[in-house]
Amino acid sequence: MTTLAILIVVAFYKFRNETFVQFIKDILEVLNRLGSGAVGVKAVADQLAAAFDAMIAHLDPVVKSDITAKIEEQDRFRDGTLRALTTTARANLHHLDAARREAAARVTSVIDHYGSVARRTYDDESAAIDDVLRELTSATHAADVTTLGLGALVTQLSDANAKFFELMHDRYEEERPSASMHESRVVVETHLNALIARVEASVTLLGLDSNPDLAAFVEEYNRIATRYKHVLAQQQGRRDAAREKDDSSLVDEGTQTGEDGPVEE
Repeated sequence: MTTLAILIVVAFYKFRNETFVQFIKDILEVLNRLGSGAVGVKAVADQLAAAFDAMIAHLDPVVKSDITAKIEEQDRFRDGTLRALTTTARANLHHLDAARREAAARVTSVIDHYGSVARRTYDDESAAIDDVLRELTSATHAADVTTLGLGALVTQLSDANAKFFELMHDRYEEERPSASMHESRVVVETHLNALIARVEASVTLLGLDSNPDLAAFVEEYNRIATRYKHVLAQQQGRRDAAREKDDSSLVDEGTQTGEDGPVEE
């Protein structure tokens, strides 16, 4: 029997609805491809799929709301900005100036590292763009961006991603009043926990060597969980930054009006 492979823990209850939906879709896709029966979790997988379908029915009115059109438009704009940034950098790969060629090679290497960013889920794409921007504005690549004249595009991409995040936040606020949506999601989370428990129990009792499909599911689930943990960390970072900005504004207002700023207890 091999050593127990523990499923990576991801706080999926903290996911926004759009991210949570894609997370479940990714898991169900793996189960469908491998065969939930072959993995040994058919009963709990069927229950998860049924609960997920019910949740989607409650989510549809939100997805079709007016703000969704604004989100889609903003997503197209940031995709276009990233595409312009990528195209401009690639165009310099064959520049007569060796310094520009070398800078272009380093910048395109950063962008290519993250793959097809525009094809990811909204939140996953936001996180990837944050990563790209962090690298391009770092001490390592800031000079390359300047050499290639990409500063304006980098700033535009940063602003576009921030605006997209604000629109998504507005939509999540719009979702909040839906008690039926919340209740249906709790049911999905319950069945997902049951699936996780069943997989871990099977691995504990039988080991991974006993079932290649079970081993494959564990490997793919952990890969998916790792990716979404990164998305969650990026979202938390944005929320923390927004709170710091709000706190700073409160302090500034208090200073301007002669009032005391917030006091920490």
